[in-house]
Amino acid sequence: MNAAKLVLFYFWLTLVAVFVPAQNSFAATYYVDASAANDTGNGSSGSPKKYIGSGLALLSSSGGDILIVRNGTYAATNDRMTGIPNGIPSAYNVVRAENDGGAVITAADSFDVASSYVQIEGFKFSGAYNKTVSGNHIKIKRCAFVSGPSGGNNVTLDFEGSYNLIEDCWIYGAGGRYKILMWRADHLILRRVVIRDDGGWTSDNSDPEAGVVVYETSNVELQNVIVIDSNLATYDNNNVGAFYVTGHAGNPPSNNVNFTGCIALNNRRAGWHNDTDDGGVGCTVTDTVIYGTESEGMGTSNTSMNITGTRITMGNVGDRFIGNWGNRSIAISNSVFWSSANASSGTVSVTFSDAYGQNDFFGSGVIHVNPLTNGLLYLPRIESASPLKTAGSGSTQAGAQILNKMGADGTLHGENGYNTLTANALWPWPNEARIKADFASVSGGARGFAAGTSLDGSAQTLTKYIWEYLGNTILCEIYGTCGSVTAPAAPSGLTVN
Repeated sequence: MNAAKLVLFYFWLTLVAVFVPAQNSFAATYYVDASAANDTGNGSSGSPKKYIGSGLALLSSSGGDILIVRNGTYAATNDRMTGIPNGIPSAYNVVRAENDGGAVITAADSFDVASSYVQIEGFKFSGAYNKTVSGNHIKIKRCAFVSGPSGGNNVTLDFEGSYNLIEDCWIYGAGGRYKILMWRADHLILRRVVIRDDGGWTSDNSDPEAGVVVYETSNVELQNVIVIDSNLATYDNNNVGAFYVTGHAGNPPSNNVNFTGCIALNNRRAGWHNDTDDGGVGCTVTDTVIYGTESEGMGTSNTSMNITGTRITMGNVGDRFIGNWGNRSIAISNSVFWSSANASSGTVSVTFSDAYGQNDFFGSGVIHVNPLTNGLLYLPRIESASPLKTAGSGSTQAGAQILNKMGADGTLHGENGYNTLTANALWPWPNEARIKADFASVSGGARGFAAGTSLDGSAQTLTKYIWEYLGNTILCEIYGTCGSVTAPAAPSGLTVN
């Protein structure tokens, strides 16, 4: 090789070294199979490990590896989802069920993820213990979390750490003081999460109980989160409701907490409650439905946060729409309220702008109409060309609009598109068949959308249950059935020659 060619050759090698990241060169895929005869396999598809812990040990700290867990029940001590090797920002380590819902992990204390740059997909974690996320840059997708402890200061899913995401998941089953607790963390996102409080937890200390709680945690996004059908008589006597924000003086403040496109439907006590005296600032509730609550729709107590609510749809409230015992303002605009045992608390720190409600509702800026005859046929949207469509400030909409997915799939807090409304339809709800089957499988779980039929007599779904809650049949375009025709059955008893 002459000198010129040698120079070009080394120049080419230099380009390869610069532009081809070494950490991705040897990324591997490994397998775990509960039905394997033993744990001596090398982790390949044809020679899988038997235990999840053994499979995790194969993942590289340089990132980019994938562990596939095949169908089965994983109950051994070495099947715990702990100690996952860290990935790197450009190459997450991924642990994935081969078939969503097919890998069920029942080992005691089997979910404790304290790693960085890892992604977990498609599992069911079942057991009466605290399930914990406490690392950073963790993504949990399409997973089910079942049950929590029956007493003590324990929860079903403890969501901590920083820059973490739980997306397209669901939490249910007996036990757990809180179904999801965000505790002294920062930059967390719950996106398209369904929660049902099935009771089964008691306390001797009169501690509050709730569906999902933001507790001394800042920079939080709850996007398209549903708390539903939590109306059992098995609650502790101090249940505070579906959504709860809390924190106490002298501790880290809860700053910048945003609820967008959320639904609290058919729950005990309040739909949404804020009890913070930790100095936190910045709390918004936007395009949110609160319907069917035992007590108040929205409430505060001793809060240090100013609350801004926009495009809220609230109805069938057992006590009052707004209960405010705090020392900050609740500013509600472009919203719809109807059907309450009592009216608003009416304190001077509650203000309304372009709010529409029935005659039992009072407050400044309220126009008395019946929303059900002025454009409110379905909880997730206001009808086009109806009075409510242009009843808000500047001829904008009054009432919630929850039609598209909020936040780009898989994005963490601060990443491009993490808090933008996408063009992707939210309905039918992702994974709703699996959610229904899971909810119906626990004791007393066959209720609400997990049982019965829709208005047209077909099997009930989460989507139909929510869209038909006001008594109107779901729109055909939601499931893409407009204009569809069912072929007639072939006649019987005929002979063709």
